[in-house]
Amino acid sequence: MPRLSFSQRMGLTPKEFPLQVDSLDKATRMDIWNAFYQSFDSLKMSTLIWSMENTIRAFCETLWADFFKKDLSELQDSRKLVDQIRVCFNTDKWYIVLNLCEFIIQIPTAGSKKFGKNVNTVFENDNVAYRVIGLEIAPITNDQEIQAITTAMELPDKLSGARTHISTALQLLSDRGNPDYRNSIKESISAVESVCKVLATNEHATLPDAIKALKKNGFTLHGGLEQGLLKIYGYTSDQGGIRHAMIEEGSVVTQEDALFMLVSCSAFCHYLQQKGSQARILP
Repeated sequence: MPRLSFSQRMGLTPKEFPLQVDSLDKATRMDIWNAFYQSFDSLKMSTLIWSMENTIRAFCETLWADFFKKDLSELQDSRKLVDQIRVCFNTDKWYIVLNLCEFIIQIPTAGSKKFGKNVNTVFENDNVAYRVIGLEIAPITNDQEIQAITTAMELPDKLSGARTHISTALQLLSDRGNPDYRNSIKESISAVESVCKVLATNEHATLPDAIKALKKNGFTLHGGLEQGLLKIYGYTSDQGGIRHAMIEEGSVVTQEDALFMLVSCSAFCHYLQQKGSQARILP
């Protein structure tokens, strides 16, 4: 929740914070610029590119060549790149700003990681309708939803397949130019199926198979909970359930549909992983 100013707390100015969905106001752009400036100490002073530490030099060259599509021979010092970034943060096209933010976050440096955290704080304080989750900027603002997805993306290596499906589902959902909600749903459900296959050590396993594997290893589920899980899975299955209805060609699939499935399946994966760990099937 954005912080209220003195005048807002006193009722002198409106407490409403318009959600920034298809725009970024001037104050937010400045906050994003400051988040960048605070995250990259080595770029605060003009430094010759050739004299930089290898990691930050690679960062500068990647941005200059791959994002801005400029001639590397023209990049002589860091100030030229920083000035270009400042101009980009002030462009009229708000999505270009987020494109740049996401590109920076995906470059593996300590500054990029810090920038991701700082940008998330800006998004929250300035009521921007996006959050950094992993290496993506996604149209998700609910803390519980973010936590569910983040937890699923941190599943142990034995469940790397599920991690990959969740990450792909998030990418498809978050593509601002061409979102693919139908395939995002496919990936979300595939994540659950991937966990089931590992639990049951069976490439063709379903949720009932995974539950049987848990029981075989001495872990019991409450009858009502077990039936509830099976009904939810049946709701997402190919047999006339939500999966069949949503992903068939010609059907209308919305962002809300894909987000619901991503969050639900992320939580489902984490739940199964916890139960599998307790049954000593998973780490």
